[in-house]
Amino acid sequence: MRQETITAATLTSDPRSLAHALQHSRHAARLDHRASDIGTLRMVVAAVLWMLLLGLPPTADAQPRIGLSGQYFQLSSAVELDEPNNALRARLAPVADFVASKQWHEAVEAMRGVIAECGEQVTQLDSDINISDINVTDIYITLRDDCHRQIAAFPPSALALYRSRVDTLAKQWYDSGLRDRDADSLRRIVNELFCSSMGDDALYALGEMALEQGRFSEARRYWQQISPQLMAEDGRPVWLALRERASGDAWDQIAESHSQPHAAPSGLFYPDSDLPLAAVRTRLVLVSVLEGAAERARLEWELFRRLHSTAKGQFGGRTVNYVAALERMLSDAPTWTAPPRASDWSTFGGSPQRAGLAPAAGKIAEPAWPQHLVLLDPPATDVPVARRRIAEDVDQLL
Repeated sequence: MRQETITAATLTSDPRSLAHALQHSRHAARLDHRASDIGTLRMVVAAVLWMLLLGLPPTADAQPRIGLSGQYFQLSSAVELDEPNNALRARLAPVADFVASKQWHEAVEAMRGVIAECGEQVTQLDSDINISDINVTDIYITLRDDCHRQIAAFPPSALALYRSRVDTLAKQWYDSGLRDRDADSLRRIVNELFCSSMGDDALYALGEMALEQGRFSEARRYWQQISPQLMAEDGRPVWLALRERASGDAWDQIAESHSQPHAAPSGLFYPDSDLPLAAVRTRLVLVSVLEGAAERARLEWELFRRLHSTAKGQFGGRTVNYVAALERMLSDAPTWTAPPRASDWSTFGGSPQRAGLAPAAGKIAEPAWPQHLVLLDPPATDVPVARRRIAEDVDQLL
């Protein structure tokens, strides 16, 4: 989805508590230098360091901002969001009035102005979101995406009015993006003119470009925005909903429910794409196979063959039956040679995109080596700790 959810779960430590703990530790060190006292001091220092690293305890002014099934995370008051100021709020207020009173000309121009001038600022959704019986509150999205969501919900006549204002520009960006293989021009359509007549075509083309470059998750994100039918009704990926419900007797009912249009779940989706969903779903199964997500691919294919058993189209440069082509790919995928992976792990997640894959661990159901290890007894004595060491200051922490 393009929904940009901005939440935080940052815990902060109280500086006064930390300073008090350190002062108490120094005082204890001055009183005695017996081994037990030094050991205690080390434990206190270690505890204080863990408090600092983990952000404990929370400050008194931290407030719960997001709830998941009754559990709450404390959010630091220091977290700041780029929310509209009073002047911008006053400017946004008439937009809702225009929509409520069906003054579509004014609503379209007001939203275009917001998208162009302050679309990166965030706003809180008016209602909570329920995903698989989990209630999520305090959801923030950009003003740009909020305007796109409202335009996508316009009645057909108002949507046609909006497109009459923006389609000429969107067509120029789309033609330029395809001709020059310029993803930035296509992204500009998605970001600024999402609901134009070129919006779904831009999403499809961006997904193709991402697929060519091996960015499978990015490709899926673009394609899933083409229609709300490509997501479950509760907003989850389809395969997660299928995993809970799929069985021999339930498949026909599941396929029937997915063949009918349903209300858009939370998020941003193109409102009325004329692209064939069979072609889009084929590509969603494809990226699951290429990612090595066997269970996901199999469930998506099972649904696909019930929805589009006779669908044909371009796939791999040839006109094929989608179901048969995907089935062959699913059966061949376990025999494919794994792509080479970098031997180093130089950053968090293995790559700047946080999408690195570690090498397979190999078999773990049998001993890794047959050599018996001899366990040695620890030394009877250690370095004495009761006596101060050379150059050790009695007033300083160890």
